[in-house]
Amino acid sequence: MEDAARTILDGLRRSEAWAFEAALERYGPAVTAVTASFRLSSSDADEVFQATFLSLLENRGQIRSASTLPAWIAQVARNHCLKAKRRRESPTDFETVDDAVVLAFVFPRHVDDPAMAELEFSEAQQRAVTEAMGTLDGRDTQLLHLLFAETPYSYREIADMLDVSVGSIGPLRARMLGRLRSHPRVRAVTEHIDSARRESAIREAGRETGHEPGLETERGRTA
Repeated sequence: MEDAARTILDGLRRSEAWAFEAALERYGPAVTAVTASFRLSSSDADEVFQATFLSLLENRGQIRSASTLPAWIAQVARNHCLKAKRRRESPTDFETVDDAVVLAFVFPRHVDDPAMAELEFSEAQQRAVTEAMGTLDGRDTQLLHLLFAETPYSYREIADMLDVSVGSIGPLRARMLGRLRSHPRVRAVTEHIDSARRESAIREAGRETGHEPGLETERGRTA
């Protein structure tokens, strides 16, 4: 076992991709077991898993002995679990979210689209996003308030406030936005907008070619 740990650690020190994959495969189950013992939510457990292996990458040159690698990883995972539980038990109040910015990120295809100017979906979008935001867990809610505050924070400031690495903010942000976009109400509004958008495009194309939908039917009846 120590030989395998030494091989992985040596590869990590040389920044070889296979070594990171090997570390995930060999020590990932142990990290998962640690998160399970703390009974974290799935999102918090995912974050601890990622943070643990980011810590491994960042500190690979400081781990002196391969024999301590398994214990080192397990301890780092426990530390991240404790931090996650403290954040959960002591939520922080953040500034008001800039709703317009959140909408722009949740509905990226429908921002500043001239074809949508005549369609009033802003209220439906807002209701959908508000409902989706209410389903986020504590960590995602904190992240959303920091990312989309009326007075924006830098990634460094957010990382310090949430006690995570700067490199983890991007993936955490992507997952949080993914959860908002996958909410049933948000999906329904998106599909409704896309449908209206297609119909508008068809009508516009019909006007340009003289074959506007509905007009041909009326002509047929007249004939």
